[in-house]
Amino acid sequence: DWSSGVCSSDLALAGLASCQIVVCKYWAAKEGIALDEIAVDVDGDFDFRTMFGFEGGGRAGLTDVRVAVRVKGPEAPERYEELQRLVDEHCPALDLVGNATPVSTTLTVAS
Repeated sequence: DWSSGVCSSDLALAGLASCQIVVCKYWAAKEGIALDEIAVDVDGDFDFRTMFGFEGGGRAGLTDVRVAVRVKGPEAPERYEELQRLVDEHCPALDLVGNATPVSTTLTVAS
């Protein structure tokens, strides 16, 4: 049944949240920034009309994505702001969602 399961856009957003956490922990360790806690919430807007062939829809994918990062630790706020800049600069999932990526599709019809 095509209608069961998780929406691919929800999986993409979950992947972005996960990637932000992993990259944040990496760069915190690399830069010597103490990080006691991190939480990332990601949500986005999606218009299902195009996916289902209804008129009036826009693009077939996410139209807006919001990332909310909360950190806790002993550092000055400026250190965490610099950390987030590094995360955003190096997060592969953020790059994928935020920039146009060439995609090629191949089709194989089984006999």
